[in-house]
Amino acid sequence: NTRDRRRPIFGRDGTTLQYVAEPCPFQFDDCRLCPKYDECVFCHTECELLYHPDFFRKRFCSQAQKCPRGRYCAFAHSRSELLAPHFEDHEETNPTEDFIAHRFKTQWCPKGGPH
Repeated sequence: NTRDRRRPIFGRDGTTLQYVAEPCPFQFDDCRLCPKYDECVFCHTECELLYHPDFFRKRFCSQAQKCPRGRYCAFAHSRSELLAPHFEDHEETNPTEDFIAHRFKTQWCPKGGPH
């Protein structure tokens, strides 16, 4: 299935990313073909986007414990699976003035959406 196709994310040196975590304007999960094909610097499929290191496990799964994808899911199911800076439980449930003033609006929160 071409929708599940994933190009290698890292170059020959093992550290340089071959493409960014943004959809290709020419080809993204459709039948059109990108003129740059594998040399393109954008994601061509949803799989390439979801499993890109800039996206993978950076947010919580909306299905949480009922997720049918389990460990193959591109989203985190617990705080320990998050691969992004996140707030600790005590910071969210009982925030201090220092936390609100210096961290709340300056550190990215992986929950996404209002909470």
